[in-house]
Amino acid sequence: MNNIYKFNEIINYIEENLTSDISVDEMAKSTFLSVYEFRRVFSFIVGIPIGEYIRNRRLSTAAEDILNGKTNITELALKYGYENSSSFTRAFKAFHSVAPTELLKNNKKIKMYTKIGLDFCINGGSEIEYKIIEDSHFYIVGYTENSNLDDTECCENVWENFYKSENYLNFDKSDKIFASYINDKNNVRCTIGKYSSDITDKNAIYIPKTTWACFTLKGTTDSLVNSFYTSVVYKFFNSSAYKRADMSIPNLEIFPADMTSDDFEWEIRIPIVPKNNTEIFR
Repeated sequence: MNNIYKFNEIINYIEENLTSDISVDEMAKSTFLSVYEFRRVFSFIVGIPIGEYIRNRRLSTAAEDILNGKTNITELALKYGYENSSSFTRAFKAFHSVAPTELLKNNKKIKMYTKIGLDFCINGGSEIEYKIIEDSHFYIVGYTENSNLDDTECCENVWENFYKSENYLNFDKSDKIFASYINDKNNVRCTIGKYSSDITDKNAIYIPKTTWACFTLKGTTDSLVNSFYTSVVYKFFNSSAYKRADMSIPNLEIFPADMTSDDFEWEIRIPIVPKNNTEIFR
């Protein structure tokens, strides 16, 4: 949890694997974060979502390949993880404002998205309000979908689809919306729905009896949420007598069903267990 400089190693890992599979799950594990937390923290630290960062670096190096005489577009598409030359060409043109075939014919300008180098320090001394609660097991019943790296921000598309679904129509203004975020290989399995003490649906998500660290926020802009998750995982846990519990228990976010106000309050819950003495004093 304490080693935020691990992200420099992650940037190097991405750079070394631009032409092969990149495991977001493994990167998250190396920082002791869930995939959901990792994607939030990466966006805050680096400034853009990890999927966009990887895509920009791949398209930058692909253009260099073309300039260096590697002109087979189909081979380049496969090399940089695209299913076919058409999808590669679309992405290439969107980034460079020129198609790869046009770059071969004309001396056009291209873009280089430079490799990130992290040299910073996150200091303590800030105030983070929280409370500790113990909750018995329960279920979340509602809408479930995976969030992949094509999401601009983690689970953004899932939330958009939830609002269009029948699940959202079943909420009264007095209800609470529960969202859970579970690791699913390189994706995040997001379930948004209602709290239930019983299984009312075969697709319900089981949340075991857990001790939670609870944090209250106002507003839901991506920059606010990403910044707050970074503060929690690298300031709160670094200073408290608790650490994050097993990754099999997901983070929860709890919202009012009526989110029409810009400054409504909502809650982040992170499962915790006490640190042992060695972890507290190291």
